[in-house]
Amino acid sequence: MQNIVVFGAGKSSGALIEFLWKHAASDNFLVTVADASKPNLAEITKSYVGIETVYINGVEDIQVKSLIEKSTLVISMLPAFLHIEIAKHCLAEKKNLITPSYISPEMEAMKSEVEKAGLLFLNEMGLDPGIDHLSACEMIHAAQEKGATIESFKSHCGGLVAKESNDNPWGYKFSWNPRNVVLAGQGSDFIKWKENGRIQFLPYHRLFASAEIIAFESEKLESYPNRDSLVFIEPYGLQNAQTVYRGTLRYENYCQSWNLLVQLGLCNNYTEIELSENETKMSFLSKFVQGASGSNLELQTTKILAVDVGSKPFQNLKWLGLFTNEKISLSGKQTAAAVLQSILEEKWKLKEGDKDRVVMVHEMIYELAGKQYLATAVLDRNGNENHTAMAETVGLPIGIAARMILKNQIELVGVVRPVMKEIYEPVLAELAILGVSFKHFEKCLN
Repeated sequence: MQNIVVFGAGKSSGALIEFLWKHAASDNFLVTVADASKPNLAEITKSYVGIETVYINGVEDIQVKSLIEKSTLVISMLPAFLHIEIAKHCLAEKKNLITPSYISPEMEAMKSEVEKAGLLFLNEMGLDPGIDHLSACEMIHAAQEKGATIESFKSHCGGLVAKESNDNPWGYKFSWNPRNVVLAGQGSDFIKWKENGRIQFLPYHRLFASAEIIAFESEKLESYPNRDSLVFIEPYGLQNAQTVYRGTLRYENYCQSWNLLVQLGLCNNYTEIELSENETKMSFLSKFVQGASGSNLELQTTKILAVDVGSKPFQNLKWLGLFTNEKISLSGKQTAAAVLQSILEEKWKLKEGDKDRVVMVHEMIYELAGKQYLATAVLDRNGNENHTAMAETVGLPIGIAARMILKNQIELVGVVRPVMKEIYEPVLAELAILGVSFKHFEKCLN
């Protein structure tokens, strides 16, 4: 019998595991879930009768190789930097692989070997990346098939908190990996995109001061640019487009507030700082505010940041408790980003009954028969009592693709991202049946 092995049972895996469990009997396959968290595995055993769970002590665990050896298909829901270790085992054991993460340079380097082995390593199959590729390529290709010339394509996506659960001044709570939020925009020299025919370069320290406002369905959100939009010009078929941009969505005022954290250096993940056993938020912050003492920390911070103490961004810093003697949960050598993450995990936690929200907006300007059109596609989904919207939109496309691979409905080989019609057409159709669908709008601009 065919066997799907899922590595990782964290926040984003729940909807995927449930989807596979629902189809296992009718499709005649087994599901095995491996994770380093015994509580996560216990919850799966309790909720999904028939799924085998296996405790692994990291990717070096000898069980990992054994599980892959016995599998038909492997899905890695582990942190992105661990996919490559799973991929190496999959190549050695000649097993197909799906991940929700961007194709890393290490994964790309395996391309020829994966092709020679006749295997499919399907990456970027979650939400962003994932559904963004599926829906963008459907939209772009449909216009091009009509004979249209694409002039501009902008894609925005964000994991947010649902409006009814939005009860903090930042307008944000964690529905996925907090580390990714804290380190957003880091890891490259410049953020890059194409605008009006010119390549734009933006350094990290100016990223959150450069957000643009996008409006859709009588709502406004902020969009800040993703690391590198240029790498998607060729896969999307946008070589002739004058503007190609991919951005991350947040509620208004978030970016101005986050920019203050960047300017203070609290997002730095490179240098370790020695923290005392009794380190407080105030004593931690004072390390980054020159000339500050306990009594003038607020005033000195406003001077360094050139903001008014009554401004909303500065008040958001105060809401985090940065000027209080609240104790920090970490000690010893820590990066500023790790400390900030620990503070945010407490303040931005989804409470019982809270719901998250996923919004994706594509804006495409194209020319056809002498007329210019703006086509917009909007995905707007709230979480429910069973799963977050993030877990559903990350997990369901992976689950759909997994069933297609087991049924030999995808004939591609190599290290692949889902920009082909043979993937995006059936996956988007099934997502729509499951309630994950886009609204489409179009208007003539001239």
